[in-house]
Amino acid sequence: MLRSRSRYSLCCLVLALGLGLAATVLTPLLAQAPTEAEQLMARVEALRNNDPDAALALLDEAMESRTLADAKAPAPLYRLRAEIRRGLGHYDRALTDAQIYVDLLAEEPDPVIRAGGLFLKGTIAAERNEFATALEHFHEARSLLEQAPPGEELARVYNAIGVTHNFGMDYERARPYYERAVDLARREDNPALQATTLINLAGTVAALEDPDEAIRLYEAARAIGLRIDDRGIVGLSMANLCDLQVQTRRHDDALKTCPEALAEIRPSGQPRLLSGLTMTIGDLYRDLGQSDRALGYFEESLSLATGQVAHVEIQVLERLAELHEERGEIELGFGYLRRLLALREELVERERQDLVEELETRFQLQEKQRALDLLQLQSELQASQLRQRNIWLWALGGGLALVTALTLVIMRSHQRQATLEHTLSDRNKALEAAVEEVGRLAAHDTLTGLLNRRAFSLAAEREIANARLSGQPLAIALGDIDCFKELNDSHGHPVGDQVLKVIAERLQQSVRGHDLVCRWGGEEFLCLFTGIDQEQAEQAVERIRKTIFTRPIQTSSGPLSVSITFGVAAIGLDLEQTILAADRALYRGKQGGRNQVVGATADDFRRQTLKN
Repeated sequence: MLRSRSRYSLCCLVLALGLGLAATVLTPLLAQAPTEAEQLMARVEALRNNDPDAALALLDEAMESRTLADAKAPAPLYRLRAEIRRGLGHYDRALTDAQIYVDLLAEEPDPVIRAGGLFLKGTIAAERNEFATALEHFHEARSLLEQAPPGEELARVYNAIGVTHNFGMDYERARPYYERAVDLARREDNPALQATTLINLAGTVAALEDPDEAIRLYEAARAIGLRIDDRGIVGLSMANLCDLQVQTRRHDDALKTCPEALAEIRPSGQPRLLSGLTMTIGDLYRDLGQSDRALGYFEESLSLATGQVAHVEIQVLERLAELHEERGEIELGFGYLRRLLALREELVERERQDLVEELETRFQLQEKQRALDLLQLQSELQASQLRQRNIWLWALGGGLALVTALTLVIMRSHQRQATLEHTLSDRNKALEAAVEEVGRLAAHDTLTGLLNRRAFSLAAEREIANARLSGQPLAIALGDIDCFKELNDSHGHPVGDQVLKVIAERLQQSVRGHDLVCRWGGEEFLCLFTGIDQEQAEQAVERIRKTIFTRPIQTSSGPLSVSITFGVAAIGLDLEQTILAADRALYRGKQGGRNQVVGATADDFRRQTLKN
């Protein structure tokens, strides 16, 4: 009996989705695109595996410059950017690019090319755990492809449907789709696709309690990868084989397979794959009683997964807490448990925000319905006015004998018109109030009243766009309350909430009216300063820091002296990279004693250091 479902095979499944219908869709579109588009695609493809951030920056620069002459040339660029953003976990932006890609292909007569856009949207939905939506897109693509002669494109879609069923743990349904995909890939003489699907099939077979057959399939996939010299396939098959050997306690085999798998996977730099594999190797050494080595691999896995691979981050935090408890390091174990609880609270908050967005969508639908009601009321008003006009004409021709009757009819007509106008006014006021309330809920943090993360990101992107046009500098400051968890533990969460509210008020009062302040998450706050550079921003933030530190906060537990550490960075081309740089500067401030302002350096924009 396997201990659990293969964690690492899920990493493989995600990469298999990434293969997509790229080659099929790209070739006919680029055949019409100008030479610069072909050259750009080649440069980005060369970068995307080893340095996806650089590949994304190159694409952004080219697409913003709008130098490509052919109207169809941007289509494969949007597809490629969506794939890279999906690989980096930027799912909202990836979905936006994928939708633009689908819209550009709307008039395309080739069903295979149109299916490629639907397939791309399905892969993004699957990685966001929206399995029903993913299956809808994949089956739509399948229906299009089954209209054409069967080929490797249909094999990829069969593989993706199997992957999605695997994500939902419906292994019985997944298996026949994988088998169809393997058969089609073999007939189309596509060994890379055949090997990828064999890896996915092996994970399904392992979940159905046949580990020996799964090992045979992994080794077959590895043999294909070696034959065609595809190191990615070799690494994936070995990583999944390592995971299965650890789960089935074949430790001697795992001690040989797992280090080889890590050597193959590490150069790719993909956090999802590396975090899953290093966690598996940590499990191996934990089973063997080598807790020091297990601890090292678990900590590496956590550093790779933090903020990028939530399900691995949760699992490795649990393992670290258990391992430290086994080693008698109770305080360290509690520290990881607190991080685990904080992460789960953050995920719950994200779900709450999703619910708010869903509520906003419902109100938008109500607004459309209101527009229809408005048109109906306007139609009734126009009909009423027409009847009134006809009555006047009839009255003038009918003579004085009908004056009394005419007066009564006109009065009734005016009364009906007034009633309709009053009803319309009431509906407009009620809807405006509802829309205003939804907008406020969707854009602000419920505890502090500051902008929430989503609203801040949208506003910041607008400020960055304006700054590019005007040439004005921008800077951000990321602040983290010092020793906040200890404050919560000592005085309780209600006092912690009081501290958060007061600091939020002081931050809002200390910045200018056109600057932005948001609660970034937990005890972190993010400020955006317009029209000033990094040095000026550091001076402004230093004044804010002193204000917070020198004025004790009145709470239900009495006055408390609270300090905050800031990291400051000038905004470049990419907001996310700037926030990471500020975060690294903040980390140095924490390490250097807290309660200080630290400016980001050029090195902070290059290194991939994570905050402790």
